[in-house]
Amino acid sequence: MQRFGMLHKSSRPIQRMYSFGRLQPTTSPDLALIRLAQALRAAVLISCKLCLPLISLVFAGSAMAADLDIRDAYSPLNSSRPVRSKTRWLILHTTEGGDSSAQREVRRRGLANYLVLRNGQVLRIIARQREARHAGTSMWNGTKDLDRFSIGIEVVGYHNRGLTTAQEGALRQLIEQLQSIYRLGDDAVLPHSMVAYGHPNRWHKKAHRGRKRCAMQFARPDLRARIGLTSQPNHDPDVRAGRLIEADPELAKVLFGHAKGQP
Repeated sequence: MQRFGMLHKSSRPIQRMYSFGRLQPTTSPDLALIRLAQALRAAVLISCKLCLPLISLVFAGSAMAADLDIRDAYSPLNSSRPVRSKTRWLILHTTEGGDSSAQREVRRRGLANYLVLRNGQVLRIIARQREARHAGTSMWNGTKDLDRFSIGIEVVGYHNRGLTTAQEGALRQLIEQLQSIYRLGDDAVLPHSMVAYGHPNRWHKKAHRGRKRCAMQFARPDLRARIGLTSQPNHDPDVRAGRLIEADPELAKVLFGHAKGQP
């Protein structure tokens, strides 16, 4: 093989075979090599164009993960909790207390998979694949005991008060990541008050919805939009099916009154 810049046996000068941007013509013995170089260059350019969007997505995802301040604060009960067979819902809760008391109680009793503090920091309490004791007596669309099928997210705050901007941002990222992992739609992100129910008692002769108002503000469309959710259930499937009665009309209005399609 002749080196670039040397004379060919025909004593005709060989022009340089490459330059940045385009290849230069040369004598016929080098034509195959030129064509190969051209093909390789075209392949590289096409590959780069195809890879750039994917690379951008990867870096965007990494940046998003980096923005979420999430740390381990596992409950002593974590390792003893069973692994869920399936994850169908994300259940949102409000602690009805402040940071320190909530963190102490939630960790001690293993009451959630995640705890979102007022400053937006997220704590892992029970590993996401394990059952946290967060939903209590619960039912949604005929399925009971939702601890076995859901991830619990406790948010420091109160059911009738707003969240901090930092909490809303953290929730948006956390929910998005969990939805991606478990392939869950927005309708699968529910406030605890929407799934909690009560057994018959002296005030209600039948099993009933309205046992608590925990996290009911997460049914408001404006708040849901700020945490990245664009849809929500428009009725209570268990009340509609006759499995439960409605015991708190005011709560029902908050949970479903603004949802599209609500009768």
